[in-house]
Amino acid sequence: MKRHDTPYDVALALSRHAPRGIRSLLDPAVGAGNLIAPLLSRLDSKRARVFCVDSDREAIDAVSRGLGDLLPTGTNLIHADFLSWSTRPRLPRFDCVVMNPPFAATKGMLYPIECSKEFCNSRTGLRYVPLEAAFMSRAIDLLSPNGRLLAVVPCSVVMADSLHWFRSQLFSKGAIRFVHELPPRSFPTVESRMYLVVFDKGVGQKKITLLNHDLHEPEQLKVPLADCRSTRLDFGFVSACAKLDLLSKHEYLKWKKLSDLAEVIRGDIASPRGPRCAVHSTDYSNGFWHASKRHSKAKFISPNRRVQRGDILMSRVGRNSSRSAGRGIGIDGMACSDCVLLIRPNAISNAVRLRFALRVMLSLDWTKPLIERGTGASYISHGSLLNLPIPMGVSERFPRQLQAFVIGEKSCSGAKSERAIHCVAVKIARLLNPAKSVR
Repeated sequence: MKRHDTPYDVALALSRHAPRGIRSLLDPAVGAGNLIAPLLSRLDSKRARVFCVDSDREAIDAVSRGLGDLLPTGTNLIHADFLSWSTRPRLPRFDCVVMNPPFAATKGMLYPIECSKEFCNSRTGLRYVPLEAAFMSRAIDLLSPNGRLLAVVPCSVVMADSLHWFRSQLFSKGAIRFVHELPPRSFPTVESRMYLVVFDKGVGQKKITLLNHDLHEPEQLKVPLADCRSTRLDFGFVSACAKLDLLSKHEYLKWKKLSDLAEVIRGDIASPRGPRCAVHSTDYSNGFWHASKRHSKAKFISPNRRVQRGDILMSRVGRNSSRSAGRGIGIDGMACSDCVLLIRPNAISNAVRLRFALRVMLSLDWTKPLIERGTGASYISHGSLLNLPIPMGVSERFPRQLQAFVIGEKSCSGAKSERAIHCVAVKIARLLNPAKSVR
């Protein structure tokens, strides 16, 4: 598994949450030692116990060479798999655990944990979790009462629906103090959104602090614990939900869930064949989906999954997939690859208004977390897209912009359509500022 060493600025940001006077410190996946280095100045004394564990012998040797003079006498440099090592009897307990655990962005790489043992109040038996969640569970188990975990984790721990139960169990074992989203590409070779998580064992809490992706002066949300037990812990999602609550008070925007207006169908031509014979994500540009010379007919495809008049196409995967909604040009009757979603209005007469309202909604920067998922590359969640609120009232409220949008589409001018959408989006954004109003 590829190692992703923690950048200095990320390690420094996490170290600010470290307790002072640490008497026992553990890094279960020490790597190059970047995370543990800023914490050495916070040790109680040269007699403090430090344990550095890694399954890579070269990493252990590198820590010995690079931090040798700074480490306390008797530091334990352990070449072992942490999840196996952590099951040994009579292991010490730690004031602080700091970690950037290995993680895998594939569903197949899961690790079994016995919930009744890992979580004392759980009646659930054996469950399989991603490697990063297994590391986190074992690290918390090795904390002393009131000990603190400082962790760099991928978005799976923070937002994945499959780990909702895991987050609930964490709240039962202590307090998640902070969840801080890192800036995009903080780890240059990692697509996943990454987070800093600060956890205190065996203590209670009333609120959790969520921070956005600014590493130095982040925006903060202090969210009541009751609001976090059943949802995600990422700033972007919680902030977006709060914005939607404010906007829903403006009834003239006529908010409706997409599921009430359309069905969402995934293309069924599997890649890599898909790009050769069907509409693929590469066929989107400037607000439209275009026919390509490479397209060939795909046989044995359900007519329901072929592009129909009025359909809105959207990339299912990719960094800018949430901005790819648009109509097709010259592709009616064609099949789609499994990287494309078809949003099919319940009524063809409603297609233009739905397309306008949907694109206005998705042009707002803060709406992306509402529909995107992914531990690795981002993808559009089918269920989340269906639950997305759509401001269908914008067509009546902004008729001139709707007309400009229609003219832009008829002339295949993405720039004209985009200007109309942006104009409405700016007006809607102003509703979030009580000092301004929509005119």
